[in-house]
Amino acid sequence: MDSFRQDLRYAFRTLVRDRGTTLLVAFTLALGIGANTAIFSALRGSLLAPLPYPDADELVMVWLDNERLGIRTDITSYPNFEDARALATTLLDLGVYRPTWVTLSDGEPERLRASRVAANVFPILGVHPARGRAFESREDLEGQERAVILGDALWKRRFGADPGVVGQRLRLDGEPYTVAGIMAPGFDFPGDVELWLPMELSEGRRTSRGSFWLYQIGRTSPGTTLEAAQADMDAVAGRLVEANPRLEGYGLYVQSLRQHLVGEVRTPLLVLSGAVAFVLLIACSNVAHLLLARSAARERELSLRLALGANRGRLARLLLTESVVLALVGGGLGAALAVFGLRALVTLGPEALTRLGTPALDAPVLAYTLALSLVVGLLVGLLPVLQVSATALTDALKDGGRGAAGPRRRRWLRRGLVAAEVALALVLLVGAGLLLRSFGRLLAVDRGFSTAGVLTVELSLPGEAYSEEARVVGFYRDLLERSGALPGVDSAAATSDVLLPQLANSGNVSIEGQGDPPDEERIEVTFDAVTPGYFDVLGIPVLAGRDVLPSDDAEAPPVTIVNAAMARRYWGSADDAVGRRFKFGDQDGDGTWYTVAGVVGDARRTSLEQAARPSAYFPHSQAAFRSMTLVVRTRRGALASPEGTLLRPLGSRGGDLQALVPAIRRTVRELDPTLPLGSVATLDAALAERVAPRRFHTVLLAAFAGLALFLSLVGIYGVIAQWVGERTREIGVRMALGAGRGDVLRWVLGQALLAPAIGLAIGIGLSMAVARALRSLLFEVGILDPLTYVVVPAVVLAVAAAATLWPALRATRVHPSRALHYE
Repeated sequence: MDSFRQDLRYAFRTLVRDRGTTLLVAFTLALGIGANTAIFSALRGSLLAPLPYPDADELVMVWLDNERLGIRTDITSYPNFEDARALATTLLDLGVYRPTWVTLSDGEPERLRASRVAANVFPILGVHPARGRAFESREDLEGQERAVILGDALWKRRFGADPGVVGQRLRLDGEPYTVAGIMAPGFDFPGDVELWLPMELSEGRRTSRGSFWLYQIGRTSPGTTLEAAQADMDAVAGRLVEANPRLEGYGLYVQSLRQHLVGEVRTPLLVLSGAVAFVLLIACSNVAHLLLARSAARERELSLRLALGANRGRLARLLLTESVVLALVGGGLGAALAVFGLRALVTLGPEALTRLGTPALDAPVLAYTLALSLVVGLLVGLLPVLQVSATALTDALKDGGRGAAGPRRRRWLRRGLVAAEVALALVLLVGAGLLLRSFGRLLAVDRGFSTAGVLTVELSLPGEAYSEEARVVGFYRDLLERSGALPGVDSAAATSDVLLPQLANSGNVSIEGQGDPPDEERIEVTFDAVTPGYFDVLGIPVLAGRDVLPSDDAEAPPVTIVNAAMARRYWGSADDAVGRRFKFGDQDGDGTWYTVAGVVGDARRTSLEQAARPSAYFPHSQAAFRSMTLVVRTRRGALASPEGTLLRPLGSRGGDLQALVPAIRRTVRELDPTLPLGSVATLDAALAERVAPRRFHTVLLAAFAGLALFLSLVGIYGVIAQWVGERTREIGVRMALGAGRGDVLRWVLGQALLAPAIGLAIGIGLSMAVARALRSLLFEVGILDPLTYVVVPAVVLAVAAAATLWPALRATRVHPSRALHYE
């Protein structure tokens, strides 16, 4: 222990004496360790942290596997759920729920995220209210006394944590509900939910097999694997198809609850984990260069210690102590840098990154940082130890040893480290290049509508006060008239959905005169309600026929506007579609026949990666949806929201948004004082949320690749500068024998660029292998994209040449007489 304390004191004195090298090494390691700490914190919070449910590994989502649309995670109908629940053998139980929004009208009106859940969902999750009771099975049916369970945060925020609220009445969407219970703190299933309602199933919802609107969650029997549960669901799906041939083309897909919650960020985080590991290896290589150089400069000192009786093991321990202390200092700085890194992760990251909690530097993460620092300290200290161990005592004590070329093994070791740095940096840069090319292709996609200066405001009218369709239509008509007259507003319209959710309102259609297609060939058409002027607000062109008109009211013949994708799918062209008719359901069903009044351009409303789905738009006066989104286009300059803001972090709202929102709120209050505004955002921000996962891994991988390139630049420069210093005498001899400056420059560059060239060759091969891990993250770009594999190596070679140029030029300025008198 005494000798260890002596080594520690000596290490600190040595590091303080050589402050320049100490600071450079600590900062280099801080970059690598800090990046790894930040990504590990995000990885732990999303993929490793336990779910807040008992035996959470047994919880699964059971989806409808919609092979017709290629959607594996589709929702189901109540009869399909009942059949699956009865037939499944690997599930202890299966429940259903449906996220929704409600308006709390007691006191200040507020729109709240809610979820309708079957009575068995809480038992499946293994949770129960902290106060009061859970739902009863009878409350799943329509006509029962309405109950509500409050979330802890809502209970504290709106009711002052008053325990007496249990049993009291609330008005939700204008309807009376009795508070049955209050959930424990932190519970918000299925995500950001503030209160829960019973299913309240109507007769039509309970018996309609074609009405897909429910999410399914289940708990498997203890010890059941996902594979076994999937095999069970495959058998169940087969039996469902046998009993209901119309389900041909649908299956059942089992997914773990964790995968459902955070699967969106799993692959990006694993890719980024590999990226920061590469950055750390490059940083370690740089530090190894510096420590090798310092140990070479201390060879005489260390050899004297050996001559005076010190053993090599003691010297090795001394060097390792120094490197570990350096790494711990770097780890401390890295932890401080990770704080800022985590802020950037949360800002850039999609919502799934924080779904299970915000990443933080908690005790396990700091323990990881400490362990990583110790490992790095031992790793970077190993090469100097091996160098000292291999040094011959008599050679090290000889005068004149300095200034020579140095041992051959030392030169090859440095070249190997440089080649490794270049190879690792090239892998990261190729990956970043592929993602940047992919993201560029995504941003260049013709989305089919304009987002500049468009503000969206979600509204939901309560059913009790707006049970009559005429009142619903009248409210939105008055709202649009007043909103369109607000200062700074150019035009206003409304729609049931601007951007489609992955599980949008849709249904199978029958085309007049074409007969019912086979079940396996049926596709689902999305449908929305729109008001007159909606397509003009979003800049969606009318290709044939006409737009929605104010005269398309409840008394007029049912009409619809379809998009070009639907026109091509069923009638061949836009012109041929106008005047044709279709209905939802079978030809001989009771559905309404709609006449196509016009055809509009395709709009990618689900995601930019997916082509526009066949869609139909109905006049709101003929399809009086209570929940609509107000779409307002501002005059030029009113909203600082130009096209191309998808690179902004989530939440970008435009410069003058806050000035316009109060005016819209006043307008709504004038029409209905009890109605709150829902989500408010620019259309740019809403679209940016759709590309957040892709932007997240693209920007971060590009940043880490840039950091790797910078560290490689520093490493190459340091090695070449040291090499030139060691070859000063040889350079002087060459120049004394007649070599010109150009000859010396070419010789130095040739020697210096050999290792980077080897690294490039190795890196290209590694990149082709590693790029396969990025396949699922690319869009319209192959993993062997020629442009990327030409430009990136050229950039790396140029950077390597730039790093060697200054030491090479300095070598040409060496005066022969000075070089020959060196030492």
